[in-house]
Amino acid sequence: MGRMLALVLVCSLSMTSMAYADDVSNLKKEKKEAQEELDEMEEQLAELLVDIAETEEATIAKGEEVLAAQADLAVMEETKAKQYEAMKLRIKYMYENGKDFSVVLGIIGSEDVAASFNKYEYSEKITEYDRAQLQAYVDNITAINNTIAELQVEQAELETLQTQLNEKQGALNELIAEKEKEIKDFDTKIAAAVKKAEEEAKKRAAAQAAAAAAAAQAAGGTTTTAAAATTTSTYTSGSVSGDQIVATAMAYVGTPYVYGGSSPSGFDCSGFTSYVFRQYGITLSRSSSAQLYGGTAVSLSDIQPGDVICYPGHVGLYIGNGQIVHATVPGDCVRVASMYYASYATILGVRRYY
Repeated sequence: MGRMLALVLVCSLSMTSMAYADDVSNLKKEKKEAQEELDEMEEQLAELLVDIAETEEATIAKGEEVLAAQADLAVMEETKAKQYEAMKLRIKYMYENGKDFSVVLGIIGSEDVAASFNKYEYSEKITEYDRAQLQAYVDNITAINNTIAELQVEQAELETLQTQLNEKQGALNELIAEKEKEIKDFDTKIAAAVKKAEEEAKKRAAAQAAAAAAAAQAAGGTTTTAAAATTTSTYTSGSVSGDQIVATAMAYVGTPYVYGGSSPSGFDCSGFTSYVFRQYGITLSRSSSAQLYGGTAVSLSDIQPGDVICYPGHVGLYIGNGQIVHATVPGDCVRVASMYYASYATILGVRRYY
């Protein structure tokens, strides 16, 4: 009778163990599917980051084109002004010396009348030349202004695209975070199911031992025990100071924001950080997205003044106490702000270049 009960118990425990094994198998399958979805999202993110980097570089280049066109315009305006002043002087000279009766008498009484008339005609031609030159300058200035307007429209379109890409990146980052949490939850569920399966295996082994003991009553029972082995893994993870870098950066607070700018006359975000470090012979990429991959990675818990904080399409220099100094947006300037200066300012990483 005891032997029969033991056999029934063994069968029952075997079925329970199989059920837990199925749970583990199903959970692992669901985790694999979630991981594949995550991999696909990360591929999309990688492609998106390339688009963001290319758009940022195009925006910087367009800003540099605008600056170059504005410089050409300034030169042309100055040249036009000089030409105009010279023309006024020549006209004044001609009217003072070539348009009154005394000059006519001088021409008539001259021994070389032909030479006198040639001189008068030359003066008239100079006036026509000045008018033609001034008109050419005006035409060139109009063309440059039109070019600047077109470039600024293209620049605005690139800025809009950059904003859209950054928003898309933020949404994709949220989806990735949710999927990573889902996978982590699967790990917890799988670990619990595995533990339950191991417990059931131990019970089954004990029941089998009891059945064997019941079958060998005359000779005395033997019991077998099963021990589950567990393993554990252990993960092991100059010449200038950060304070000096911060001091240099703070000297430019108030400098206007200029697209493509990387000098004290105007900065964009990556132009500002690259300029500050360049003062100490340290070269940073000119692109904010590329600065995320230079230097040495630093965790937020180990951040120090002088570290570069990277956001989607933006960078700032950490100055301590949860603050950064950064070149903000068009129409603004270099200023101090919280490292979490906006709700969309997701910190992608921290890099140390010194």
